[in-house]
Amino acid sequence: MEEIAADIGIPPELRMEAIRNVIYPPNGTIHCSALNQKGQISGCTTTSGLAWKIPGRVGDSPIIGAGCYTEQDVGSAGATGNGEENIRVAGAHTIVENIRDGMSPLEAGMDALKRVVRNYNGDRERLQFMDMVYYILRKDGAYAGVSLWEGYQPGKPHQIAVHDSKKRLEKTVNLFPGASQDWPPLPKSS
Repeated sequence: MEEIAADIGIPPELRMEAIRNVIYPPNGTIHCSALNQKGQISGCTTTSGLAWKIPGRVGDSPIIGAGCYTEQDVGSAGATGNGEENIRVAGAHTIVENIRDGMSPLEAGMDALKRVVRNYNGDRERLQFMDMVYYILRKDGAYAGVSLWEGYQPGKPHQIAVHDSKKRLEKTVNLFPGASQDWPPLPKSS
């Protein structure tokens, strides 16, 4: 791949990043929850554009209660990030049930993130190579966006799009400071 990058004119200092973007395209899963004027709530989560998927792998998006869950009388939640980790905590369902039990959208989302962390005994050395973002909407219109890390890259925070008569982006509330790391890590440039 380095030869191809050189042949098409990618400068040497950018080749490893270009190769990574071919192997791991910079696109992926999205989630949307909506509440209409009649008070009806809905949610949907796409499956990612991840390249080189393992044959037979099923992500969290198509698993009801993991990547997306909506309960008409309570709210809606969805996720992006490491699907396998989200499946283990049934993230979206956990959040909606937490809201049913009286938690705010923010508290419910942070609880789901803490469950992911608990599965790794809080080991940030391992957790740094994953990320999770939850998008949460309660039946009354209260919402939250929470994330394990601040962003996927330093200086580029996770954000949620909000449209409640005004369109805007809002930074998620993160559990850990800093950015998650790519796996496998890029070799250091010399």
